[in-house]
Amino acid sequence: MKFDVFSEHLSRMEATSGRLELADQLALLLRKLSPSETPAALYMVQGQLLPPFAGEPMGMAARLLLKAMERALGSRGREGSSKDLNALLAEAGDPGLLAERLEMGPEEGSMDLSGIYAALLEISRQSGTGSQEEKISRLATLFQSVSPLSSRYLARFVMGRLRLGVGDSTIVDALARTVLTVPEGDEKAWKTEMKRVRQRIEGAYNLCSDLGRVGEVLRREGIDGLLAIRPAVGYPIRMALCERLGSGAEIIEKLGRAA
Repeated sequence: MKFDVFSEHLSRMEATSGRLELADQLALLLRKLSPSETPAALYMVQGQLLPPFAGEPMGMAARLLLKAMERALGSRGREGSSKDLNALLAEAGDPGLLAERLEMGPEEGSMDLSGIYAALLEISRQSGTGSQEEKISRLATLFQSVSPLSSRYLARFVMGRLRLGVGDSTIVDALARTVLTVPEGDEKAWKTEMKRVRQRIEGAYNLCSDLGRVGEVLRREGIDGLLAIRPAVGYPIRMALCERLGSGAEIIEKLGRAA
């Protein structure tokens, strides 16, 4: 999938307020992705590069982002100092809107989702002498390769400000919708099937803590493929949450009277 198409889906999700509607929009996106693209998409809609346990933050300082924008503009023969861009950022109040307004790239970008994701992962892992300069250069190149709308989400992502409101539960709902075969018109059957599929997805997620991995297996092998996900070294098992009860009497009834 082209990154510009991915960004168009992000734009629709940004304009969606309800959680169920957001899950519907995410499901539309997932159906268009190949299995190999699914992990990157699921990580990125949550503002991540990898699952949280992997510890791969993207957050880039505003100063570096503005320098990348300045370089991207300069490469296109347009002037813009970091001081000027900082004033424009204060006016816009959003690095994404500023990046979109600057129109640093073509109307239609050439890079695909996998290419952008791989580049961002490399940028996040650069360290040591000269790494800041390399990060600025790489990010400037990305800005020159994507559309203005894509620049909006690219800038927000690298600063850790994507904030689409997509939580784990929304992703589980969206993944379930991609494999449901019962028509929504049959409400009772649909809800029953939805509950069954959600439980299978959540069970696999609980064993690996990686929705990207779960999503790829589901899209590649279907719901039965999730049975192959087992506890493995490097993938923490999610902690079970306690169910809240309304009173002490209910707790005693559930657990039995203590000595």
